[in-house]
Amino acid sequence: MRKIFLTVVLTSLFWLGVYDLVQDNQPQSVNVDLAAASEGVSESVSEKQPEKVVEASAPKPQKPQKPTKPAKNYAELILGYWTPVEGNTRPLEITKYGTVIQWIIFEHSQGKHEFRRLQYVIRGNKLTIGDFYDCTVDVIEEGGETYLEVYGHEYFAGKYRKSE
Repeated sequence: MRKIFLTVVLTSLFWLGVYDLVQDNQPQSVNVDLAAASEGVSESVSEKQPEKVVEASAPKPQKPQKPTKPAKNYAELILGYWTPVEGNTRPLEITKYGTVIQWIIFEHSQGKHEFRRLQYVIRGNKLTIGDFYDCTVDVIEEGGETYLEVYGHEYFAGKYRKSE
C-alpha cells in the first residue's frame, strides 16, 4: 500500500512539473532525489521510515525588458539646409538626390556661394561624403529645434541647426 501511495505521489509531482513547464513555456527544473525515493520503495512495508519530500524549484523571475526605441531613419532626417552652430563655419545642404553642398556666405555681398559639392551615401548613421570623408551623424531635438551633429572629419564635423 505504501509503495502504491509513493508511486502515485511521485507520478503526480512529475506531471505537475511537466504542466508548469508547458504553462510557463520556459525551462524549469524539478529536483527529485531519485536515490532517496528509491530507498523508500525498496524498504519493506513493515519498516516505517519518514517519507522523503520532493521539491519543485520555483520559476525564475523574468528580467523586465527595456522598451526599444524605433531606429532613426537618417536617410530622411539629414535632408535639408543646416546652419552651423558649433565646430564649423560653413552651412550644409543635404539633398534627397544624394548630394552634399557646403556653402560659403560672403558678408560683404550678402551672397551665398557653393564651396564644395559631393555625392554622399548613408547607411544607418554612417555618412560617407565623396570617396574619403567618413562621418557619423546624429539628429537630435533640443528646445524645439532640430540639430545635426557630424563627427569624423574636420571639413564637415560640427553641430548644425536645421533651417527652413
